[in-house]
Amino acid sequence: MSIVPVTVCYSIKLPGIYGFNSCPDASITNGLWWVAAQAIAGKIQLANMSLGGKDTVVGASAAMDALHQLDVPMVVAAGNDGASPVMSPARDPNAIAVGGTWPNGTWRPDANYGADLDIAAPFQTYALNNIDAPVYAQGTSLSAPIITGLLALKISSDLVPPNYTTGMSEQFPVAMWMAHTCASWDEYKGCGVPRDDFDLRMRDMAAQRYDLNRDCIVDVVDEALIAYHYGSVFGTSYYDVAYDLDPMSYPDLDVDINDLQRVFGRDDYRCIDFGR
Repeated sequence: MSIVPVTVCYSIKLPGIYGFNSCPDASITNGLWWVAAQAIAGKIQLANMSLGGKDTVVGASAAMDALHQLDVPMVVAAGNDGASPVMSPARDPNAIAVGGTWPNGTWRPDANYGADLDIAAPFQTYALNNIDAPVYAQGTSLSAPIITGLLALKISSDLVPPNYTTGMSEQFPVAMWMAHTCASWDEYKGCGVPRDDFDLRMRDMAAQRYDLNRDCIVDVVDEALIAYHYGSVFGTSYYDVAYDLDPMSYPDLDVDINDLQRVFGRDDYRCIDFGR
C-alpha cells in the first residue's frame, strides 16, 4: 500500500467465481469467513471490501459479527448510486461504511449516503499503486481504502494524530464512527472527511521512496547516490535494486538516466510528520 508501505496485503477475489459479473451471497460470506480464519491465525488485523448490492447479503451478518468480536475492522465502500441507503454489506452495523467527497470535502452526489454511513473520504484522486505513473481512479471503492490506510497506520504504529480528520477531535477508536457519537455526524459525510491536504500528504509519503539515504529529504545526496551507481546493471557489483527506481512492479535492471530523473524531479520533498 502507498499509505502504509511495509504491509502484508491479501487480495481476495469474490466476484466472477461463478461467471462474469456474478457474486452470489455465499461467495461474499465465504470470503468474510476466510478473513476471520486468517485473523484467528494472527495474519490479518484489518480488512477492506469493495463491493455491494442493494439487497442485504444473506449470511454476512454472522461473519461481520465474528470479525467485530476479533477486533478486525471491516471497511466497506458505501456505493456509487448517489442514493440512500448505503449498499450491503456496508450497511451492516459492524461495517465501517465509507462515502465519497469532492477534494474540497463537500459531498459527492454520486456517492451513497444515509443513516448507516460512518465516514467519508475523497471519491476521486490519482491512485498511488504505481508511484511513477499514477492512475486516475474514482468511486467509494477508492474512498474506502483511504480510510483503511489511515486505520492501518493507527494499528501498526500510532502515526495518525487524533485530530487528523476535520471536525473530529477523538475519532479513534473506530467505535465512535460506528456509534455515530462524533461531534458532527451527518448522513452525507458521516463523522467527517480526511483533511483537505490528504492527497498531497499521501504523495509526499510516496516520494519517500526517493529519499535514498533516509534523512527525510530528497536532495543532492540522493542524486549523488544514484550517480555513484549510474550505469550498473543487474549482476554487477555496483548494481543494487534500491537505486533502480523504475516502477516497482517492473524495474528495468539497470541504473540509468531515468532513475536519476526520478530523484531529481522530487528534489526537496520531505517526510511527513504524523505526530511522531
